[in-house]
Amino acid sequence: MQQSTINKTLQRFKKMINFALAHEYLDRNPFLMHKPKAVKKEVVYLTQAELTHLQYKKMDNTRLEEVRDCFVFCYYTGLG
Repeated sequence: MQQSTINKTLQRFKKMINFALAHEYLDRNPFLMHKPKAVKKEVVYLTQAELTHLQYKKMDNTRLEEVRDCFVFCYYTGLG
């Protein structure tokens, strides 16, 4: 598994452990000193040539053209 998947799984497991602690099924918290490892993502940007090629590419499907237009708009404006 990737680190982000491990972190999310442990987060869900900790929830059950905290429930068990609240109902006194466990004496102490086994995750007391645990800190999840940080996940560093590498962001890959398009080059200007790749973006221009994508921007002017002819698509057969109008739906794909709309998706392309939305992507290019978001790329230029910085919207997510």
